[in-house]
This record gives sequence, C-alpha cells and structure tokens, in this order.
Amino acid sequence: MLDHQLCFAIYSANNSVVRVYQRELKKLGITYTQYLVLLVLWQIHEAPVKYIANRLKLDPGSLSPVLKRMQNSNLICKCRKKEDERSVIVKLTTRSIELEPAIAKIQEKVSCYTGLSNKEYESLRNSVMELLENLDQQNKLRRVA
Repeated sequence: MLDHQLCFAIYSANNSVVRVYQRELKKLGITYTQYLVLLVLWQIHEAPVKYIANRLKLDPGSLSPVLKRMQNSNLICKCRKKEDERSVIVKLTTRSIELEPAIAKIQEKVSCYTGLSNKEYESLRNSVMELLENLDQQNKLRRVA
C-alpha cells in the first residue's frame, strides 16, 4: 500500500536528493536551506526577506534564523530599506558570489546521481513543478472558500 502512494514516492525521493546535496554542501560549510536562499539571490542579486520566503514557500519567521546564520557566515548582508524600515533587503556577499561555480559542480553531480538522462530529468522536474502549481491553486481556492 505504501509503495503505491504518490506522497510517499515524492517524500522519499526528496529525502534522498536532499541527503546527497547536504553531504556535498557540508564540504563548503553551507546547509541545504542556505543553498536554496543562494539560488534565489544568484538569480536576482538582492531581495526582500518576504520575497525569498515566498519563493522558497517558507514562513518568514522560519527563514529568519537561516538568514542570521548566513549573515554570520558572511554569505549575505542584510540592510533595511530607507523608505520602509520594516523591510529588510538581503544581498549577496563576495564570498557567496565566489561559491557559485563550486555549487554548480555539486548540482551537476547530484543530477548525475539521479541516473536520469537530461530529457528525463527535465520532464520529471516539469511534472513535479506542474503538480506543485496545481496543489498551490487548490490551496488558494480552499483559503478563499
């Protein structure tokens, strides 16, 4: 019965992929969640905390300790907007910019570990993203109702 559940297949695959990432990222002194924050910032260079939290589907309160550790490790810097002191902007540091090529190699290694061809990898990722989008839509509809 368990092996027929989509939720278990996704949960188990996620755990396995994250474990591989964690093992490799640990060598660079970063956690998986920190890696995800860096992915957001490498794409747009700086962002409000709320944007990063939304992008990672995390509560801003859950993200705050992660960002604090990243700031203490010189991976990011945080500053308040002059026009709105409540809004905190997160920016990349030189150290985090320099980590990007090493992390790209980790991403490549993890992709290879999956045993999927490039086409299969993209297809699976696209299917999972479509699933996520559909579930997010259902959740939004349920919140409105």
